[in-house]
Amino acid sequence: MKGLLMRDPLARVSAGEALRSPWLVSALEGQDDTGEGHLTGGTVQNLKWFASMNKLKKASLNVIATQLSDHAIKELKEVFIAMDEDNDGTLTVGELKEGLKRAGVAIPADLAMLMDNIDTDGSGVLDYSEFMAATLDKRKYIQEDLCWRAFKTFDNDGSGHIDKEELLKLLGIDNISDMMEVRVTEAEVDAIMKEVDLNGDGKIDFDEFLQMMRKMPRGERNTRRGNNIGLLKKLPAEGGP
Repeated sequence: MKGLLMRDPLARVSAGEALRSPWLVSALEGQDDTGEGHLTGGTVQNLKWFASMNKLKKASLNVIATQLSDHAIKELKEVFIAMDEDNDGTLTVGELKEGLKRAGVAIPADLAMLMDNIDTDGSGVLDYSEFMAATLDKRKYIQEDLCWRAFKTFDNDGSGHIDKEELLKLLGIDNISDMMEVRVTEAEVDAIMKEVDLNGDGKIDFDEFLQMMRKMPRGERNTRRGNNIGLLKKLPAEGGP
């Protein structure tokens, strides 16, 4: 802790160096390495769905992930720690691949491309907040109170809506965009407005924002449709036994 709190940046140890300290490494080695037991095909599917989301939804999930209690994300935290082999607070493609392999989960053929779409800050690796945002269970992040808090983060002037200029500013300036780990261009903002502004008034109100957050990814809709068709096929015909 003293090393991390040094006033002089040149004398201050980095987070990675602190995590590799002999005392902390020995303490971690004494714990059961059970995190990867929580890594499932569902976690990978969440990663795929996150990769396909627009950047406003990705940014919103980053905000929501920071607001959840440690208890709510306990299993995801354990998964991340178990895969972060060098304890630097980030996951490389190699670490993610090895983690999936050890957990017996099928490795997506397009894993590198998937990582690029999840890596919202363009660092080339997944940091803790990005991983949390990308793997959150939908049942957690669609709660109205959590979505409202995320919406208020974007509705900076308290007007009750988000317009294009506000969205550009919030996702463009350093302090906000760095916190949300997402940067957008004007063309991307136009695409987001077209998708989310359902009544076409040039503003995103909370109802439209909530619909965006609760909207099922195309892959999830197809999966559920396929499951329902499979269930119907198993049901006996009318008048049958």
